[in-house]
Amino acid sequence: MKNVILLFAILLVISCKNKQEEQPATPNDEATDLLEQTSGDPILAELFELMQGSFNSEKQSLADSSYYNISLHMYPIWKDKGNFLYVEQALNSRQNNPYRQRVYEVARWDDTHLSSAVYTLPNDSLWIGKWRTPEAFDSITPNDLELREGCAVILQ
Repeated sequence: MKNVILLFAILLVISCKNKQEEQPATPNDEATDLLEQTSGDPILAELFELMQGSFNSEKQSLADSSYYNISLHMYPIWKDKGNFLYVEQALNSRQNNPYRQRVYEVARWDDTHLSSAVYTLPNDSLWIGKWRTPEAFDSITPNDLELREGCAVILQ
């Protein structure tokens, strides 16, 4: 399943490089909180949970020199407002200088699909490394973000 999430992350990376590019159309308290955030939708809850964490492409870069070792940090923010993840992407050797920072909103698209909408942050340089302290995002709201039209990823 981690491979599915890595594939999802790669799709998000390549799907939204430029706005002008055309896009194809065991129970515990933490698990209970996650289900509440995902409106009792266990599939959505599973996707949201699997997307969280820190990932890298070190093995791929060692096996094939045409790939870079990229780090990807995806952590939940605004737990009381929905399923939002702060996402930071950088060369693994330059994590203090990310080349992409976004917020993803993971939601139910319809009966058989899930979606991940992509947003940009105001003053993105202020958020570098804030995946370590997600409460820092309490100083802004989802209304402060800008939706990247045509960049949502739809999963079945």
